[in-house]
Amino acid sequence: MTRLDSSIPYLFDEKYQIGEIVFDEIKRTLIYKGQETYCSRQVYRLLFAFIHADECFLSNNEIINVCGWSLTDIGLNEKRRTAVKYLRKQLRTVETHICIEYIPVREGYRLLVVS
Repeated sequence: MTRLDSSIPYLFDEKYQIGEIVFDEIKRTLIYKGQETYCSRQVYRLLFAFIHADECFLSNNEIINVCGWSLTDIGLNEKRRTAVKYLRKQLRTVETHICIEYIPVREGYRLLVVS
């Protein structure tokens, strides 16, 4: 597997190319093979944050802030894992070779395209 640069190319009109998927920031949709899918609020916020983050990396605490949770909430680890799981599902990570990997030493997740 070759890892590509983790930056996400900007297309036009607030649209970004993430591997085979186009993310329309304004319409809050993902377009894959001509099919447009609406992003839930949480998926949208996470994807937006990943795209605009340095190296497409979000720390665990940044994910908590993006999702609007309090640091004192119970079950934050499970909430975070579930939020990332829903984003992976929406991005069809198995079909599209888009990867959201956990990086233990940095205590966070990184979005990238693998070929």
